[in-house]
Amino acid sequence: MQNPPAATIADTEAGYMYTLRSNDKDPYIVTTLADQRLVRMQLILDLDKSVEPKDLKNPDRQLLVLQDSLLRTIRSCRSEDLSAEKQAAFKQRISDTVTQVLGKRALRAVYLTGVTIQ
Repeated sequence: MQNPPAATIADTEAGYMYTLRSNDKDPYIVTTLADQRLVRMQLILDLDKSVEPKDLKNPDRQLLVLQDSLLRTIRSCRSEDLSAEKQAAFKQRISDTVTQVLGKRALRAVYLTGVTIQ
């Protein structure tokens, strides 16, 4: 069964790639997990284009709330929640957080790369 034309067009449109980061120069977030272990990860969200802020240097309130919510979600995780076997469940937790803040249609994909736990 083929997708309707509107769905095909929506899938190919570019979204807004949001990276949760510690600062402007480092594309990683570094924080402490619930079990007091340190994690360094790159978390990238493919968001709907409508979420993109008008001024990328000064994010709007919505993205600041998203950043805070994502940090709280990550900090509530334990190191075993980020294991390779459980990454799908972790991504689902991130997806649920984004949906609570931005709404159902805002998130297109979650990418998790470069996870290091100490």
